[in-house]
Order: sequence, then C-alpha cells, then structure tokens
Amino acid sequence: MGVIRKNTSLLHLMSNLSDFETQETMLQLKASEMGVFMDRTPKCHCELAGEGVEYAWGCAKNHYRRQPLKDKRGKENFRQTVRKCFSRDIITTERVRMFSQRARAYILAYHMIRQEQLTDSASTTTDLNSTVSPVKVKKVLKTFKTHRCAMDFDSAFCRAVFNGENSSGASVSL
Repeated sequence: MGVIRKNTSLLHLMSNLSDFETQETMLQLKASEMGVFMDRTPKCHCELAGEGVEYAWGCAKNHYRRQPLKDKRGKENFRQTVRKCFSRDIITTERVRMFSQRARAYILAYHMIRQEQLTDSASTTTDLNSTVSPVKVKKVLKTFKTHRCAMDFDSAFCRAVFNGENSSGASVSL
C-alpha cells in the first residue's frame, strides 16, 4: 500500500544501526593488519557490484519466476530451466551493456559524492566515513540525466584552457 511502518521497516531499522554501516568487514580488517587499505562497495548498495552483475542476476531470477511450475519440477527440468534463464537469449549483449552502464552511473554518483565530501572536509570537519544516503545518490543520478554543461562539471579545466594553461599549469597556445 506504500505505507512504511518505521517499527517494522528493515530499511529504516538498518539505517539507524551506525555500527552496521561503519564496521569494517573481516576482509578489510585482515587487509589493515597487513598494512594495506582495501576499498569496498558500500553495504546494502548492490547496484555497484561488478559491471552490473546484480542486474543480470535479477533479470535471470525474474525470468525464472515467470516459468511455469511444471518446468521447474524434477532435477533435470530445474537445471534446464536455470540454464535457460542464464542463457544468451535472456542475458543478451544489449542487456549486459545496459546493466553495465547503470552500474557505472551509480559508481560515478558515489565518486562525485565522495569528491564533494573531500572538498567539504578541506574547509570543515566533515566525516569522510559517513554513510551516503540513497536519496543523495538518486539526486546525483538525476543530475547526470539532465543536460550537462562542461562549465558545470569541469569548470577548473575550462578556466585553465580559457586562461591558456594546461592541466599542469603550463601555458598553452590556442
């Protein structure tokens, strides 16, 4: 019905568990013990996994759920149905490219938010490890979909070219 009950909403309950969001995974802990920094995708953000692998998985599951029950009964029927769901007829090249494109859009959105946090932390004491809200990510994605002007997303480069400098600060002739 669209009504969210905060006392039973898993999304709401998990968003209030700061230790869940900030706690290192076992892999990260082991890496830090070895003196290595390991970055990972944010928890509960499967849209960033691989080159859209979660979208491909979701597409195959969606197709599987639409198959009649008679096609899933019995070990061999089940295996054939699963193979069919992961076949190139279902997970087509076009779909894989769309999934990959969508995953990259999310990756860029998170990167942009991270860059904003880094910029803000230079002037304030913003916590760089703070969680990124899905609302903020959706807002950034919506910005990507609108018409973009190079002056908006790469103003430093445009100014440098206008002033006759390259990215290293050296003068260039136009």
